Amino acid sequence: MDHKICIVAIVAVGVCGSSLAWAGNVYVLPQGKKYHAATCPLIHEAQVTEMDENAAKNQNRKPCKKCLPDGKQDKKDD
Repeated sequence: MDHKICIVAIVAVGVCGSSLAWAGNVYVLPQGKKYHAATCPLIHEAQVTEMDENAAKNQNRKPCKKCLPDGKQDKKDD
């Protein structure tokens, strides 16, 4: 019984850890309320700050509807 509980705990930690691993870096404007992908044309040549996606969410920022319409980062690097 204890063995099964331990396995469930390891799986739960793995799932939580993997969801954190999916969060990538995003870019924010100083006064903006959104976060953007590096390729977003709305931040082209703007003064931006790079931060972790989870940190942007913790600041109550929302994903840009132009570059992150589904709210998830595109994992391919251009």
